[in-house]
Amino acid sequence: MIKVNFPFIFAFLMIANLSSCSNVKDEAPVIATDLTTTLRGPSYPLVTVDPYFNAWSNADNLYDDQVRHWTEKEFPLLGALRVDGEVYRFMG
Repeated sequence: MIKVNFPFIFAFLMIANLSSCSNVKDEAPVIATDLTTTLRGPSYPLVTVDPYFNAWSNADNLYDDQVRHWTEKEFPLLGALRVDGEVYRFMG
């Protein structure tokens, strides 16, 4: 019968595992860091309940245009925030 030295096998596997995790800084990144694009969606959903009741923003900023239904009917949604007595509009 063959005698197996379990502590030796365990130590060998641990060393092999840890040596494969070395941090090599000369490697190129796997994912490119420049992921910017000039593409923009035509509308962004703000309120979605079901396909017939939803509100969309057609502008780049929430305060540039009214919130609309996909049929172009305007929804009078207005968002304002008061900070130290000063009112800031952020939507509508």
